[in-house]
Amino acid sequence: MDKAEDHTKEPRFDLGEPSEQKSLLIDEGFVDSFELTKFENLPFWLQDNQWIRTGYRVNFSFKLCATSLFHKHNELLCIWTHLLGFVTFFILMFLTWFYFLDNPDAGDVIVFTVFLLGAQCQMLFSTIFHTFNCHSPDALKWLARLDYTGISLMIVGSYFPPLYYGFGCHNVERIVYLVLVSLFGVAGVCVSMFPVFATPRFRVVRTVFFIIFGWFAVFPMPHMAFLFGFALMWPLMWRELIMGITYVLGAVVYSTRVPERWWPGKFDGCGSHVIWHMFSNAAALMQFYVCLYVYYNRQDYAC
Repeated sequence: MDKAEDHTKEPRFDLGEPSEQKSLLIDEGFVDSFELTKFENLPFWLQDNQWIRTGYRVNFSFKLCATSLFHKHNELLCIWTHLLGFVTFFILMFLTWFYFLDNPDAGDVIVFTVFLLGAQCQMLFSTIFHTFNCHSPDALKWLARLDYTGISLMIVGSYFPPLYYGFGCHNVERIVYLVLVSLFGVAGVCVSMFPVFATPRFRVVRTVFFIIFGWFAVFPMPHMAFLFGFALMWPLMWRELIMGITYVLGAVVYSTRVPERWWPGKFDGCGSHVIWHMFSNAAALMQFYVCLYVYYNRQDYAC
């Protein structure tokens, strides 16, 4: 069996707790020159995806990490997909305030701002994570928590406009569901603080957790249909369904690490994580459209 075939197996290195590991070649001091490393030469704390073979940054100084926005490495597209996404939603926030919303009241501005800031936080935190995670084990640990916190904020914010407008003047139901999704967000942030949550062996657990969290919108839909009728709610439901399927498809790609697990070393710069970012960007834009849809049709859900 040749070396390329060996790469499709599970990693040779135990990815357990740091205390159980030995350092691998590069593990001390910070690098001030832009030199990339192969997977087999990585310290234990950077061993995440054995099918990404080359292009790793290791122990880069913060300054060198920042300059890596403009150098080729295996996380460059991860950085730029969400950096451009952050800029997009930053612009959309101002367009929403001054163009998309028609004579908005305070509630309109608040719920859309919560959603758009949540999207920006998710993409900005992800950008920071992928830019600086190679600095040190501590940087990786805390930035991973920041990254997962951003995902929770994004999910919470994305449901504020649909729940706010979808329940019309049913204030009790609206408040209950907004509180519930907010509590889910707090739980997501708390779970993200556990170091084990960010380890490679919990990748599938992370994926399932955020999928379940993201599909929270399924639970209020039957209630809305009961209040307003299925025919009225279906246009909102199928739009939310497309958004949810987009997120799930991206999450499946992320958790299964396709296509790089099929062709190790062939997708080092554009593997499953980049594809996941593209799906998450598309789903966030779809959710923005859903929010505008429910806003422009809010009279349908009035009492």
